[in-house]
Amino acid sequence: MNKMMIATILSLFVVVSNAQQKEGKIIYEYSKTYKEKVKTGTISGNGMVIGSGEEAPAPPPDKYELLFGNNKMTMKKLKEEIKGMVFSGAIEFGASVNDVVFCDFGTGVNTTQKDVFNTLYLVDEPVVKLDWKMSGEKKTILKFTCQKATATIIGKRIQGSMKDGKVVTVEVPDTTTMTAWFTTEIPVPAAPKVQGQLPGVVLELEENTAFAVILYKATALTDKVILADIKPSAEGKKLSPDGFKKEIEAKKKEMETSGGIFRIN
Repeated sequence: MNKMMIATILSLFVVVSNAQQKEGKIIYEYSKTYKEKVKTGTISGNGMVIGSGEEAPAPPPDKYELLFGNNKMTMKKLKEEIKGMVFSGAIEFGASVNDVVFCDFGTGVNTTQKDVFNTLYLVDEPVVKLDWKMSGEKKTILKFTCQKATATIIGKRIQGSMKDGKVVTVEVPDTTTMTAWFTTEIPVPAAPKVQGQLPGVVLELEENTAFAVILYKATALTDKVILADIKPSAEGKKLSPDGFKKEIEAKKKEMETSGGIFRIN
């Protein structure tokens, strides 16, 4: 193989590499399947749960929009949240349309706008990479070849529970299995929830918790995006992760004492 042929092959490789998509917009369908039957019910002003207790229909899927480009991403919900539901003595609420996640892959920092108790917060925290295991399995999503990766999270979660006929918060242990399908054909670490962790865009993410299976599945992907829209939110009270946790705990205690209703995003 002469030098001219080697140079030609290398130049073709560079062209192909540069031609890979590195910016765009993804629409995900979000669904949650509970591992126990969801019961209907409402909450009165003093925190009492009332209602028929009949099995409730599954909520319709939500949609999320993820924009990526310039080595950054932002993700937000596209429609209004579903109201809280009571099931088997516990209560849960969905994410707000005001919740926006921004990640700068270069700095490895997430900036998240959180809407809690109708108050906006801005929380900066570093990307914490999970211990991903590659299975070697592959499948096609939206014409892209995707690889399977799994990781386990062992921690705790806040759950609303029933006590003496009222809803109170308790901290319970929780083990979550994350299953991601990512494609290196788009070499950008954009993803729902696990952004900045895998060597390609995640087109499907399953979060298997103790009480539900949560699924983000890409339904549309385009290379059309307004790069100026990929920026951190500027509205909200700025707090560290520890400061945010302390503030939310204080608000929950205040609302429980006054007989109000708390929400979990």
